[in-house]
Amino acid sequence: MKKTINRKVFEIENLNLSYDNNEVLKNINLKIYEKQVTAFIGPSGCGKSTLLRCFDRLNDLNPTCKINGTIKYYNQDIDSINPIELRTKVGMVFQKPNPFPMS
Repeated sequence: MKKTINRKVFEIENLNLSYDNNEVLKNINLKIYEKQVTAFIGPSGCGKSTLLRCFDRLNDLNPTCKINGTIKYYNQDIDSINPIELRTKVGMVFQKPNPFPMS
């Protein structure tokens, strides 16, 4: 039987995120692999959705958001990928309908 090695889809290193002076994510280090289930579980307001929005650079649309650290998508820094192109590969499903950003 052939053993498969799952590739890293995302690699997050030393991620910090704040809105104005409010620190939301602090020193996040995480690897997410292909063909594995990853769940973010926690109380309302703990930063789960904020972290998910980092994966497709939706936080870039908020002018008060400051992000430090590195997020790689298949070993490529997401800051070097056109956000529109990235969002064609990394999608989001929202709890509430939001057809247009900032609407």
